Amino acid sequence: MIYNEWLIQANSAMNMAVARSYNAMHIGGWSENFITTSVLESLDTRGEEIVWDDLQQRIVWEGYKLTGTAETEYGDIAVLVRVWLTSDVFVDGVAFYEAKRQYFNADGSIKGFLSVKSEQLARLREVTHASNVIFYDVDQGKSQVHIGCVPNIFVDELMRQKLVKEAGRIIHRYGKPFVYSLGENLRGFSVDFSQKVVEDVKGFANSTDAPLVIINAAVGKMNLEPKLSEHCSLLKNYEKVWGASPAVAEDPAPPPGGNEPSPF
Repeated sequence: MIYNEWLIQANSAMNMAVARSYNAMHIGGWSENFITTSVLESLDTRGEEIVWDDLQQRIVWEGYKLTGTAETEYGDIAVLVRVWLTSDVFVDGVAFYEAKRQYFNADGSIKGFLSVKSEQLARLREVTHASNVIFYDVDQGKSQVHIGCVPNIFVDELMRQKLVKEAGRIIHRYGKPFVYSLGENLRGFSVDFSQKVVEDVKGFANSTDAPLVIINAAVGKMNLEPKLSEHCSLLKNYEKVWGASPAVAEDPAPPPGGNEPSPF
């Protein structure tokens, strides 16, 4: 598979997951934790072992979900990626994502992303520069799903200008699809390589401020074997929820006409 094909297929699966969460709003499906879990479950259907032939890169990943409840300091998703540069040399990096959903009125009109808080954004920036906000949104009228990813600092400044909560969807224009950002992380880019932050992620076992999900990933440059960090498997307050099933062997056949099915 080539990288751009993976982006398209992963984005389609994620969009379908968000649409299903939106359609399950009446039973509590439209919450940040539920949507985030559904999005990563959809990514799992693309396989935990990925080969991007055009980049000569091999990727393997697994996901761990927090057991119990905690008020996170590090965002909803932490991505820990080990980048293999040679067969015996690697570097570790980390990226963080805080997830926010669109709020809707009873008639379906939008209220804005009301749960965004400047204090929380500031706390995340103190931890790392590799901090982003994911915005989950559905435009029912246009049958469109938005899973936008905007740098933390952008969101904070836009908050000061009242362009996040009150302005509805303008925030999407300042970001890019989440799948692009995650794809970069899985390649070893747009992450924080500072030793302190990486060690903080590995120390979550004794933390009460842990993220909802940890994506443990490894990438082998030049088709090297991507060997995962073992630290996540030692975390007592997390359970492994993705990574046990076999990778998808073949891409599903496209629907007639080459069009993606509507998420609605």
